[in-house]
Amino acid sequence: MRKVEIITIFDNTNFGTYLQALALALTIQKLGFNVEIIDYIRPGQSEEAWKRFANNFIKKIYYTFWEFPRWRELRNDCHAFVSRFVPISKTQYMSYKELKDNPPLADIYITGSDQVWNSIYNEGIDKSFYLDFAPEGYKRVAYAASVGMPKIPEEEIEDMKRLLSKYSAITVREADAHRILSELGFKDVPVVLDPTLLLDKAAWISIAKQFKQIKTEPYILVYSVEDETQNKLIGHYAKLMSKYHGWKIYEISYNSYFRRLKFADRHFFQVTPDVFILLMLNAEFVIVSSFHGTAFSINFNKQFLTITPNRFNSRVNNILTLCNLKDRLITSSSFDINTILPIDYSKINKIIEHERNKSITLLNKMLDL
Repeated sequence: MRKVEIITIFDNTNFGTYLQALALALTIQKLGFNVEIIDYIRPGQSEEAWKRFANNFIKKIYYTFWEFPRWRELRNDCHAFVSRFVPISKTQYMSYKELKDNPPLADIYITGSDQVWNSIYNEGIDKSFYLDFAPEGYKRVAYAASVGMPKIPEEEIEDMKRLLSKYSAITVREADAHRILSELGFKDVPVVLDPTLLLDKAAWISIAKQFKQIKTEPYILVYSVEDETQNKLIGHYAKLMSKYHGWKIYEISYNSYFRRLKFADRHFFQVTPDVFILLMLNAEFVIVSSFHGTAFSINFNKQFLTITPNRFNSRVNNILTLCNLKDRLITSSSFDINTILPIDYSKINKIIEHERNKSITLLNKMLDL
């Protein structure tokens, strides 16, 4: 049985990070391959990088003895969540050089999803995410890779073209990424579903059942990965919905208590992805400022609102456009919640199922080339 090594963003505490990695690995397993996720830590996510944020003695003490250790513990817990279902490499790689000097052995290397080709997030081009460490002659493919930027910086174009030219097949997650790569000369680059949508609701329920259930009451789930502007809007609409329906407001976050949304009635701080799945499944209504929050809301057939900034939001626009749900994207407090009509998921589920089948077929074809 051929082995596939996946490299994707796998070093933060974002729920979507681990759920998209898990979903891609499980889908590849189901296609009949051995699969492993490479435990790669970007230089910008190391303890040394965290300490660089500390511009005075007090902050240095705080990051060294409190913030980073708690963050590292949560990251380890997220890794443990994924490792219950799919293997993670025993070697942890801390740089591109470590990968290049001692690459994991496989028949096929695949760049996974998330914003792997966003040089703003990754502090420049990270050649690890372009599989430049893979031994010569071995197959390189990309599934649902995301650029996340409106354009490639001029000084990075030639390097990116050179790195991508080694791939035998590339698929991307958003129409913007398709446009950008097409402008670079890569014409056959299909847009596919985010990996989390390759698993249907039943598959996610099966995963959730393996964890301790959470006692709840009827609630609105809020989940934010953005800044104060979006959080104020989330609070505005959550409180309106709560008053109208009598539902409590639950917040889920991988951040600490100090960054809590104070308007929420119940907080789930620094929790693992299983808690995210469970709370998503049981919510009456969902208000999010994230792509994966939006994707799971749709996959779980939830009534929802998405509140995002203009920066890096092409992925949100893409999924909402696909499902004819652009009216669920909110950018100001002028939206009248009384005009919200229940989402009819009968047609949307057919769209997602069609795209899921098409995406899995493309993935299987790439791996079998």
